[in-house]
Amino acid sequence: MDRSVNAPAVSPDLITKAVYYAGSDEVKEGEPFVYDTGHGTAGNYDGYRHNKVVRPTASGQTFAGVATRNYPAADPGNGRLIEIALPGSRGVRIRMNAAIDQGDRALFCYKADVGSKLWKETATAVSSGVIGMAVIRQTIGGAGLAQADLLEAAYGAGQSES
Repeated sequence: MDRSVNAPAVSPDLITKAVYYAGSDEVKEGEPFVYDTGHGTAGNYDGYRHNKVVRPTASGQTFAGVATRNYPAADPGNGRLIEIALPGSRGVRIRMNAAIDQGDRALFCYKADVGSKLWKETATAVSSGVIGMAVIRQTIGGAGLAQADLLEAAYGAGQSES
């Protein structure tokens, strides 16, 4: 643990996990991932379902978290372990597709015509199915990384809002 005087005040409060990502492409910090819950035979227990992540391909998938740092393209392309910040993490950097203000909520949605993105809650993408959600803690003027708290659950993703 960092023992400097201000470390607890300025460091993010991350819950991290090493997961297997089979892709060979570059991974950027703050990119969202989902668990590969459809792996194997549906009636059989399979550890891949909670230890392997993929890029989102449909709405309603199980949000795993966001990459904690950049990873170069894998060579020879056999996949690798990556570290993700799990829902419940605070101060994590997420990759936004547009400007957003402190205090806004960002919805992680998948839409067939644009792929996976984080949107401001008021965006029309909400109707496409929410996979994850974050509360923004830093105002940014355009697309890029923003500090945020990842929420444990998101409405519209099989859960109900209370």
